[in-house]
Amino acid sequence: MKVSTVVLCVLLMPGLGGCDREVEETVFDDQVETLDRARAVEDQLNERAEALGERLDNIEEDEEPE
Repeated sequence: MKVSTVVLCVLLMPGLGGCDREVEETVFDDQVETLDRARAVEDQLNERAEALGERLDNIEEDEEPE
């Protein structure tokens, strides 16, 4: 990691760089909020797909001849 990157990280960290101000709204807030909602929806879809896959696996196991 370059020294300039470390310095930038320290300056941007609240409390360490002398920036104890509250973060104000930025032009990216709407996009960040939209991405957060999209990630939440993606997580729900992945959970449902996993549950459905498990149910299908259980059905296939029940139908196997013994």
